[in-house]
Amino acid sequence: MSFPDEGYHKAPHPSPLTPAYYKREVSDKDEVEDACRSFENYLIQMIVEEGKMRDLKDVEEFLYCCNNLRCPIFTDLVCRFYGELCYDLFSNSRHDDVKALRNLSSMDKNHK
Repeated sequence: MSFPDEGYHKAPHPSPLTPAYYKREVSDKDEVEDACRSFENYLIQMIVEEGKMRDLKDVEEFLYCCNNLRCPIFTDLVCRFYGELCYDLFSNSRHDDVKALRNLSSMDKNHK
C-alpha cells in the first residue's frame, strides 16, 4: 500500500509568491547546513581539545542507529530532528547569543 505524496507537499501552488517562498526555503536549508557544520566542529573540538570520549560514545551510538534506519518516514523524522537540533544549538544567531551570555557571565565573575 502506498500513500500519495499530495498531503506532504509543503510548497504552495505556483503563483507569483512561489519564488519568494522557495528562496526562504533554500535560505533555511543553508542555515541548517551551517548549523550542522558548527555541530560537527563542536564534536571535533570536544574530542581533540577536551577529550570527552564518553559523550562521544553517545553520539556514535546515535549515528549508528541512524545509519541502520530503513523506513523512509523514520529517516526523514530523524533528519529533521537533527537539523532542527543543530539549528537551535549552533546557528549563527543562536551562537552569537550564547557567546554574549558567556561574556556577560565572565564579566560578572571578574567583578566579584
